[in-house]
Amino acid sequence: MVIKGSSRGQTKSNTRELANHLMSSENEEVRVLQLDGVATDNLHDSLEEMRLLSLGSRTRKCLYHSSINITSDESKRMTDDRWLEAVQELETELGLSGHQKAIVIHNKKGREHCLASP
Repeated sequence: MVIKGSSRGQTKSNTRELANHLMSSENEEVRVLQLDGVATDNLHDSLEEMRLLSLGSRTRKCLYHSSINITSDESKRMTDDRWLEAVQELETELGLSGHQKAIVIHNKKGREHCLASP
């Protein structure tokens, strides 16, 4: 399992670009696994809501976008519950537990991976 991440979401266009990337039609399958702590069930609106909530703070980039990439062997064992466990462990390690989050599962070129913005 390889995890990489970056901070994003400084502007409305940043959140829109991230949502477009997460929902890209280049993927064979895209599904929103979870939206937590937000008032909408729409990914674009959820990321924008997270950005708007950050405006009262000193943060410049309100979203942490992480990509959890697994091997094809690991993919055979992954369930939604295991993806949620992986994101929860990442949140704990990064000190982001309790924050809003969006979790999207991609399948691209036969390779499944998880993208989370906790």
